[in-house]
Amino acid sequence: GTVETFHFPPVLLPETPVNCIGDVYDNPDAERDGTSLTEAVRRWFAAGGKLEKGLPGYELRKEQAALSSEITSAFSGSAFLLAEAGTGTGKSLAYLVPAYEFATGTGNGGENVVISTHTKNLQDQLFYKDLPLLQKLAKRPFRAALLKGRANYLCLHRWQQVLSEPTYHLSPAERDAVLPLLFWQLLTSTGDISECASSPEGFSRFIWDKIHSDSRFCMNQQCRFFDRCYVKKIRDHAKKSHLTVINHSLLFSDINTDHSILGSYERLVIDEAHQLEKVAQQYLGIEFTLWGIKGFLGHLYERDRFETGLFIQLRAAAKKAKLASPQRKRIDELIDIATEACVQTWIQAQSWFQQATVILSSGYREQGTKNNTYAGRKKARYRGSQKSWQKLAEADELWTEPAENLLLSLKNIAALFQSAFMKEIDWQADFPNQVKSRIEELEEFLANFRELMKADSEDFVYWYELPQSERSYDVRFYGVPLNIADRLREVLYGRLRTCVLSSATLSVAGKFDYYSSRVGLNGEMSERVISYAAGSPFDFRSQCRLLIPSFMPDPSDASFAESAAALIQKIAVTFRKGTLSLFTSYAVMKQCHEYLVQPLKEQGIALLMQGQDSSRTALTSRFRQDISSVLLGTDSFWEGVDVPGEALEILIITKLPFEVPSDPLVAAKMERVDQAGGNSFYDYSLPEAVIRFRQGFGRLIRHKNDRGVVLILDNRLISKSYGKWFLKSLPVESSVVKQESKLIEDISSFFMSDQTVSH
Repeated sequence: GTVETFHFPPVLLPETPVNCIGDVYDNPDAERDGTSLTEAVRRWFAAGGKLEKGLPGYELRKEQAALSSEITSAFSGSAFLLAEAGTGTGKSLAYLVPAYEFATGTGNGGENVVISTHTKNLQDQLFYKDLPLLQKLAKRPFRAALLKGRANYLCLHRWQQVLSEPTYHLSPAERDAVLPLLFWQLLTSTGDISECASSPEGFSRFIWDKIHSDSRFCMNQQCRFFDRCYVKKIRDHAKKSHLTVINHSLLFSDINTDHSILGSYERLVIDEAHQLEKVAQQYLGIEFTLWGIKGFLGHLYERDRFETGLFIQLRAAAKKAKLASPQRKRIDELIDIATEACVQTWIQAQSWFQQATVILSSGYREQGTKNNTYAGRKKARYRGSQKSWQKLAEADELWTEPAENLLLSLKNIAALFQSAFMKEIDWQADFPNQVKSRIEELEEFLANFRELMKADSEDFVYWYELPQSERSYDVRFYGVPLNIADRLREVLYGRLRTCVLSSATLSVAGKFDYYSSRVGLNGEMSERVISYAAGSPFDFRSQCRLLIPSFMPDPSDASFAESAAALIQKIAVTFRKGTLSLFTSYAVMKQCHEYLVQPLKEQGIALLMQGQDSSRTALTSRFRQDISSVLLGTDSFWEGVDVPGEALEILIITKLPFEVPSDPLVAAKMERVDQAGGNSFYDYSLPEAVIRFRQGFGRLIRHKNDRGVVLILDNRLISKSYGKWFLKSLPVESSVVKQESKLIEDISSFFMSDQTVSH
């Protein structure tokens, strides 16, 4: 039909969410037999215990039992525990069981336990796989909730607004793209967008921005959907739960909102804890981008084939209200002024970003090879005191002046809502609250921009990123706090009695000192901290071979990429086994891909590369399905990729994963270490690289039946004294190979050995 007759079906209200375990209102506390917490946990992991009896195929692992015992002690003794446990240990159940026994009241417990992960995959595994298993075997029932940030959930109020007047909210293209949401909303009980087959990537994040839950637009009890609100229901359940599963992002969102999301808790488990510092920096920092401005202004006013946005919605609502002519004229005047200010802000913002890109690109070139390219974007650190920066800062009024005019227009509209005649109108769309929220959002934009232009805090590092394309002016500005350790002590640890930080990679050469210092668990805090490294259930000596081809050129040599590609080709063609090759540089990876693409194609071997073929998830799926394929990856492929069995039998680490020292954030951290009297290489760069190296090595052996070969093409492992730090951190001895023919022979010998497992 035409736009005028375009209608969506009405909103259906959700029933009980499926992201909850246990009835919110029941009392699960059953009679207890007086068993101590330690004994209760031991009964799960002992021979003939609950897991062995109740879980088909479960194998007793002394490492898992020992880890669970350490975690139990941390709960009962109100301690902080650094728990390192690699793949195959079963660390999820090792902390879930003590958390359950403690939270449901065994011993002196009975408190809510919050469990935070970094990846969505682990979050879903805990809630949809591990906790149902626990529920099935547990003597006492319990309540648990899977909780994500607001932006993951549909807001029924905003959704209803869009459905009731799509003409004013969605462009014609967006109306087509939003159709998958219609069918999803009819079925969902959680409102979690991750359930929708067409994720925000599939239909535009700008559409989702208009309908997801947002605290700035929340009407709370005044909302007619309040009793059915997805966010309210899951948060209510979480606050009454024994176990709450969240992610690190939500952990810091809760901290930033004075713990309004999770409520009071004193027991916390942080899995994938090696990511804690990085996430903390992201959430405690600030940024300013052109696309951030575009998204904000698009909510106010946008003209495609039709006009959409808050101002158009407000004009239509005022027209329906049948106001007197003078009052209607006043509203139209204010909306006209605000609309023009919105248009001018966007025009001038684009002009400012164009100027910024030209100025900064010129300055970047003048700095020569001092800076490098990371993931396709050129980064450079800056300070507001730099003379070159003054030229850019002086041009700030180009866009801030129309932005201030827009801010004034919004405030005038907000004031109009307080007038007597406006108060008599029933604003179904909650326009007063929307305008107030947009005022706060614009004020935050301006404050962040001015802070990033001023750039004078010694505790922050500031940098800009130039666009990949010379035709783009999408320069981006960032500011991040340097000292996360003190901040974590201040906002997180002080309110906790127990905190378990778990990961496969927390130690460096068997010591936890480096990690402790990075996350603030050193100094006075160290008196409360216990560290424990669980042994591995894998027999790496028989399952894995670690080879270092010393005949490879130095990674800094111009011939390295071609030599690496030639060796990858030789191995891929000779063995035709699933091969993952990890890179530290996108440019080198791309070079290798160019060398390999034709030769491997002629041999019928699939070549996949991160950033070119598809998303990481889709790429990993294709890699699993083709057991002779070769996958080239960087960045995120060093961790979180799980490819057991034949799909991955050869892992190639092309270069030791040292961070680029000229990266703005890395450079600032290294300077801080040196200024404190330390050695930035040995106290920062080296331990960071070792942790990353261990993450990469961990991609190969994921199961007790896995077997494979690891090749490390970086000869600094044997030519530099610091190479021993990397080798000492691995669970297998290395062999140096001086000739390619001997390398091929050693790999063949390993795969042909009598111990080879048939997959």
